[in-house]
Amino acid sequence: MPSLDKNYLIAILTCAGLLAFASFPGHVMCADSFLRDNAVSSAMNASSGSGLLMAQASPGDARKKDADSGEKQYRKVTAEGITFAWRVEGGNLSCIVSAPTDGWVSVGFDPTKMMKDANIIIGYVEDGVVHVEDHFGTANKRHRADTDIDGTRDILDQTGKETGDITEIAFTIPLNSGDEKDRILVPGKKYNVILAYGSRDNYKSKHREKAIVEIEL
Repeated sequence: MPSLDKNYLIAILTCAGLLAFASFPGHVMCADSFLRDNAVSSAMNASSGSGLLMAQASPGDARKKDADSGEKQYRKVTAEGITFAWRVEGGNLSCIVSAPTDGWVSVGFDPTKMMKDANIIIGYVEDGVVHVEDHFGTANKRHRADTDIDGTRDILDQTGKETGDITEIAFTIPLNSGDEKDRILVPGKKYNVILAYGSRDNYKSKHREKAIVEIEL
């Protein structure tokens, strides 16, 4: 048998654990290399077969999961340091408003002029307790609680937190509450929205910052 074929055969047999050629260092090195290569290859094949290499999710997986579940993402806008996020959920509108303050934050929907006729949701967090009211823009620079002017409080749920110098209020309101002191909101339509915040924990102190943005529901 040719020398080259014999050496190849010895390496193969050594890799299989059938022969040990301590007197042939070159063969042992070849066998060791062969074993390492096959060990890596076997591990890769085993991992691939078990699905372990697919365990890390890609950035698109989360988006696909939301799409599959039918859950809509929040849309978001920021102006004058105030962030407003919203999404339509059936016949309701879920909202989150936050600002750099330890006082009140608010959002006013669809004013006709300045804050007049707007459906205003205003709230603050004091000593860990969340306070939120449903107001109506009674004049260009004035608003009152709906319940004080023959309206109804139409806030379905509310949460809030104060972290450092950031106050965040989350709430849900009906798209059409049936209250004359609320605005009817239609998905897909654009609206002007007032964003504002103040420095005190009440509903009457003057705003520190305000902005008007246009959003599409």
